[in-house]
Amino acid sequence: MLHPPLQRAMPRSMHRKIAMTAKSAERDVAISELANHLERDLMPCPAGRTALLTWIEKKLAHIALNPV
Repeated sequence: MLHPPLQRAMPRSMHRKIAMTAKSAERDVAISELANHLERDLMPCPAGRTALLTWIEKKLAHIALNPV
């Protein structure tokens, strides 16, 4: 969160950019944590791990090309 005087001095468009950057960073962290959890805890089988990671990579590529 920015200091209130800085918030007042910034144009609204910049507030939106900062909010979007924060949301993107939160999403990136959540995706990374999920991927780590899946790999470490939920995929002991190599074939299952490969299939799931391939599916996740395709979904992440789609998200990267089509941001929310």
